[in-house]
Amino acid sequence: MQKPTIAIIGPGRAGSALGRALRSAGYPIAAIGGRNPDNVRNLAQELGARACQSPATAIDLAD
Repeated sequence: MQKPTIAIIGPGRAGSALGRALRSAGYPIAAIGGRNPDNVRNLAQELGARACQSPATAIDLAD
């Protein structure tokens, strides 16, 4: 069974830790969305995900 693609909303401490843990567990991270563009961009680059200005856009890219 294929793992669902994930969107991380809020790339702060908790969101970043969750994203890293999910990626390490083999879940594809589709997008990162949040209010701080620098945090969004940095985490998206780290996880190989798309950086989204809008959480709604990030959610649309996930399963």
